[in-house]
Formats: sequence, structure tokens, C-alpha cells
Amino acid sequence: MLTQLFNSYLTAKVVIMGKNEGIFDLILERGAIKKQELIERFGMTNLGASNLLDFMSAQSLIYEENGAYYMTPEMQVDVTENMGFLSWLIEAYEPVVDNAYGILSQKLNYGSDVIRKDKEMAEATSLVSFYKTDPFVFRLLDRLEFDLVIDIGCGSGQRLLQLAERYPMSKLSGIDISQKCCELAQSNINKNGLSEQINVVQSSAEDWSANIDRTRMKDGKNLIMCFAMFHDLMNIPGSAEKMLDSICRNYPSGSLLLIQDQMRTESVRVGQNNWVEGFTFVHRLMGQSLYPVSQYKAIMERHGFRIVETVLTDISENYLILAEVK
Repeated sequence: MLTQLFNSYLTAKVVIMGKNEGIFDLILERGAIKKQELIERFGMTNLGASNLLDFMSAQSLIYEENGAYYMTPEMQVDVTENMGFLSWLIEAYEPVVDNAYGILSQKLNYGSDVIRKDKEMAEATSLVSFYKTDPFVFRLLDRLEFDLVIDIGCGSGQRLLQLAERYPMSKLSGIDISQKCCELAQSNINKNGLSEQINVVQSSAEDWSANIDRTRMKDGKNLIMCFAMFHDLMNIPGSAEKMLDSICRNYPSGSLLLIQDQMRTESVRVGQNNWVEGFTFVHRLMGQSLYPVSQYKAIMERHGFRIVETVLTDISENYLILAEVK
């Protein structure tokens, strides 16, 4: 068991290195990689390249054939679609995990002494969402009518770019409390030449009504999205209620709210091979709870919304809840 953990942890670190340095991108693009390419393109020594390829082969990340190293089709899918989960743990939540003892012994406090990495969190979340939740989101949005989309907790802005491409006639606004995330989102928007269609506002989810003139279409249909962060608000007394009340106060009846989040079911899945247990533990280190689907619906209904539809995504215990202002 412990030797498996040794290799698994080291493999996770190597996988993240391969992602960040572009090694996996090259393998996925060409279908294979040779040792000489690691030397010439990535500046490795002959011995360093050999060591890396040997270890990756031993961990079944790649396999060798006639001097070239390949990924199986299954591993290609895994690296492409599930990298975001690993990035969450190894990059975004790394400070939390590294300081677990300090937090558990109350020698350190999350939020003051320890905090997750915002930029890495946003990038990892966009990777997870692209493959695991966005297909469900777009199937739902394709059936709706809206003229303006407000993305609360827009992170890297990748979803805003997807929305702009898919719904080119819509106006878009991104809101995030993190300055680093706003800067990252604005940079991505500018690179794609979409600054006229998309604007970014730095604000907390519960206080963004101060920017309501920039994020509301008075004569059109508004769609407000809040993805992968409503549990943060529910863990701060009064914050989720404040956000919901603000929407109902500033947006007309029929305005839409779409929440996507990790929500517990009546029987929480357990087992060492299910990532949900680890996700739950990390949030407990952060002093947060994950709440059941029923609690999400109840708080929304109490604060002026009618539940329209609930959808389970491809992630365990991850749901979409579509509601509208009464």
C-alpha cells in the first residue's frame, strides 16, 4: 500500500511536469516522442531523458516501440480529459494539502495562514469543466433563450470564450473576486479579440450589484451562471442568501440562474478509488462543508426562485440546477 502511494505520488508530480512543460502535448500531437526530442526541444541531458522515459514507461504512462514512445488510446483520453483533477490537487490545492497537519492541529488557519492558489484553481477548473460538465451545460443552454450571460466566478474566462463562440449574438460579463483571475480572464479575452463582446468585473459574488448597470440587460433576457463556487458562499453565513436576494432585487421575473456545483447525494459514495472522498477532505481542511442537492434547492426557493430543472453531470455528485426568478 505505502509503496503504491510512493509511486503514485511521484507519478502525479511527473504528469504535472509533463503537462506544464508541453511534453504530453507533443506526444498527443504527434502520437509519439523520441528521446532525442526531449534533448533537443526540452533541453534535457541524455541521461535525464533516459531516466524520465524509463520511469514513465514503468508507470504505464507510455510504452516503447522501435525507439519511439507512445501512449495507448486509453491513456491519451485519460491525460486529455482528466488532467484537471490532478491539477486541482497538485497545483491549486497544494498549499492546503502540504499544511494539512498544521490545519488539523489548529496551528494554522485556512484563509489567513494558508490559502489555495487562485490562478491554478481557475485553470484546473476550466479543464475539468470542459470535458466533464460543459457538454451538459450546453445541451441545457441550447434550449434556452437569453441575450446576456453573467458568469459569477468566471475564473480564467475560458467558459466566457466558449459561450461567445457558441452564442455570438449574446453579450457576456464575467465576475470574479480574485484580481489574478480577472487579469487572466481579461488577457484570454483580449487574445481572442472579444473585448467588445465580453467585459470582466472584479467583485465578490454577493456584492456585485454595485456593478449592476454593466451586468444587466434591461430589455432582454438575462442568464446568470454560478459554477463550482456556490458551496463557498454557503459556507459563509448569509453570503449565498445575499447573492440570491441581490439577483431577485435587480433582475426581472423570468431571469434565469444556473448553478453547477459539487452537491452531496443522500448516500455519499465512498472508497479509495473515488476522487469525491479526497475532494471532501480537502474542503474540510479549508473549513468547508459540501451540502446536499436538497439544501441548494431549498435556499433558492426561499429567496425568490422557482426550480426549473436538475441535471447530474459526468462527475460524481456534481449537479446543474436551473432556476428562474419568480
